[in-house]
Amino acid sequence: MRLRKLRKRLSKTFGTAPDPYYFHGDMAHIRAYYDFRRETGRDGFLLDEITWNDLGMDSVFKRINSGLSTSGEQYLYYMLRSPAVSEEEYQDRKALITLMEKNAELRLKLQVILAKLGCTRRADLSRAFKPAAHGYGWLLLYLFLMLLVPAALAAIAVMPKFGLIAILAVFSLNSTLHELRIRKTQRDFDTVNYVVGMIFALHRTRKLKDPLLDARMTAAYDSLDRLRAVLRTGGVSGASYSAAGDFVTSLLLLNLITYEFLKNKLGRSHGDVFAVHEALGRIDAAIAVASYRKSLDIRAEPEIRFSLSGPGFI
Repeated sequence: MRLRKLRKRLSKTFGTAPDPYYFHGDMAHIRAYYDFRRETGRDGFLLDEITWNDLGMDSVFKRINSGLSTSGEQYLYYMLRSPAVSEEEYQDRKALITLMEKNAELRLKLQVILAKLGCTRRADLSRAFKPAAHGYGWLLLYLFLMLLVPAALAAIAVMPKFGLIAILAVFSLNSTLHELRIRKTQRDFDTVNYVVGMIFALHRTRKLKDPLLDARMTAAYDSLDRLRAVLRTGGVSGASYSAAGDFVTSLLLLNLITYEFLKNKLGRSHGDVFAVHEALGRIDAAIAVASYRKSLDIRAEPEIRFSLSGPGFI
């Protein structure tokens, strides 16, 4: 039922003016992908701040942005600031937008995938793209403390008094450490979980098996194959629905162990994370532009060039 309502809402709102609410600081979060590319010198030409502001392009972005996913918002912003200076890039953008316009069934399936991925302002995705030293110190400590639990329980059978003291000490130590580390790493949990969500979203996209879309996703699918361990692990769990579940998680440090494993895996695979984010962003941005064009009742072939007089979508 919920899926049916989501599909109905997405079908109804496609081609209408989007109306997402922007809190103070949201635009800084949205432009993070553009800032990352600018700082790392990945593009030959990007629209400068003065020109962007003189043209009121933040307002143009908000008029086009449908806000299905963080990846889509960030890529759309980047695309508006990155004119297609080569014929190859121009044709690639044009073909993807045309596909979203003409294949309503595929578009709706992709919209559902992206809507389930959703938008988050808490995740700092730019950190997930940057190579950094990701050590195993915390992971090894958590594993050691987790193993102390069965050791203390086993001690109760041999030396009941000592075992009881040991299990109380281990519980106190693990629960205190769990609380302190959760407070420190909560935002990183959000980042890791969103990245995991992106990987699952691209996995679902590939399962649609659309040849025209797949032809443009080859590199991203290669990255997805290298992230299979993340698909098997899933995300970092939050609070459970029971006191018993929270107790076990806290005692065994399960979510901290999962977080450390994923953080290290994603840190080593930052290039593949970048490719997945970009692929989903391209799809979502193409849907946003196709929706914008429909809202203007534009039937001509889409143009994704950019002129200094304004954004050229027609």
